[in-house]
Amino acid sequence: MCAMGDTANLTDITGEWVFGPENKRNPHPVYHRIRAAAPIWKFDDFDDYLLTRWEDCQEVLRDPRWSSDPSHAPMPEDDFRAAFEGAGVRTLLFMDPPDHTRVRRLVSKAFTPRTVEKLRDHVGEICDSLLADLKGDEPFEVMSGLAYPLPVIVICELLGVPVEDRHQMEGWSSDASRLLDFSMIDEETAMKGMVAAMQFINYFNGLFEARRSEPQDDLLTELIKAEEEGDKLSEEELRSIVLLLFVAGHETTMNLIGNGVYLLLTNREYVMPMFTEPLGWLMLGGAAFWLGVGVFWMSRLVKVEV
Repeated sequence: MCAMGDTANLTDITGEWVFGPENKRNPHPVYHRIRAAAPIWKFDDFDDYLLTRWEDCQEVLRDPRWSSDPSHAPMPEDDFRAAFEGAGVRTLLFMDPPDHTRVRRLVSKAFTPRTVEKLRDHVGEICDSLLADLKGDEPFEVMSGLAYPLPVIVICELLGVPVEDRHQMEGWSSDASRLLDFSMIDEETAMKGMVAAMQFINYFNGLFEARRSEPQDDLLTELIKAEEEGDKLSEEELRSIVLLLFVAGHETTMNLIGNGVYLLLTNREYVMPMFTEPLGWLMLGGAAFWLGVGVFWMSRLVKVEV
């Protein structure tokens, strides 16, 4: 792959800044600037390329010569991240076919539309309870009062985590979610994330055994039972799916709620007419998802020379 475009006007932009916390607040202007000047741009400080055009991204994402598996780019021995690579937590996010295809097929047998639909009314009840003390004339902290606890409660409901244990999940989920930015975080943050991930795994090891002894009507039981032609999820795969539900499901949903509310409050002249349309809520949800999940980039590693 070679760089494309005029990078002379981009000398003030570094890879560290593009992927840093400040730019995450609103990365779109910077992405637009990079795309206009150099749609395929090489970061000298990271020795990586940034692709900002839809067609280029689609081509790489569909090309089997590119991989999601970080083992194709092992960390140098003197990098603290190298010590975490053998931790044995390998989620769907970092798998390639055929492993990804097989695990996803088995998970889909448990994570059915019926499973999610059963929770729809109850999710509304959970929202009502979290908003019960809201007064119309008083400030309300959306992130801590709704966006942060709601996804954790719903994921716990799905998995059948006992109510008395759910308070532990919020802190673990918040710390472990930082691992999604593994290449960009410092050693202290990485350590906190790995400790939280291990706490998740230790907790659910016990819950797996409990469900094998006494199956319940929950997703955890269905994941354990999921089978196709004699193939079942291994212990490591069960752990990674549960961890992924919290790490990816909590962070993205929290951002979606927070940014969705911000979108509603700051663009009323565009958003409010949507409520009069038959598909208004769907349109609003799509706009909020596009702008607000907080995931603005994904990486791929080359497996062969391209």
